[in-house]
Amino acid sequence: MQNGEDPLTVSLYQMDIDRTTFLLRSYLRTRLQKIEKFMFHIQKTADLWARLSKQEQKFARRSIEDMKQHFEQSVLSKLPERYNSHSKQSVISEEDDMVAEPKLDSFIICRTRKFLGALPVDDSGEENSLDMYAGDIYALRVD
Repeated sequence: MQNGEDPLTVSLYQMDIDRTTFLLRSYLRTRLQKIEKFMFHIQKTADLWARLSKQEQKFARRSIEDMKQHFEQSVLSKLPERYNSHSKQSVISEEDDMVAEPKLDSFIICRTRKFLGALPVDDSGEENSLDMYAGDIYALRVD
């Protein structure tokens, strides 16, 4: 024991810190991948844009500008003017039909390993919650 600390205890704390750091990095990596995948959709939806942090908004803006520049230099500049939009198939399209949107009507099936308590069902602001008990199987909507 050095300085009154057990090396095993220090090692366990360090493992816990490493595990937490790994989980946070994994979460942030996944979040950035989703922002990158749906950046045009997020940009045109004010509510979704407001959910991003300042750093995520900066990342999304840079990604959008880089992607637009890449599209323009590689493909769009060589197409007729009617078809050189990164978000529409042609000028007669009324919506941004080339913008990828998340599928909000998809579900996952999960089984809880332990009692999780009351979890919110949606983010509508109402007091909708669901008690999730150990061993139960749920079909949950993916956001």
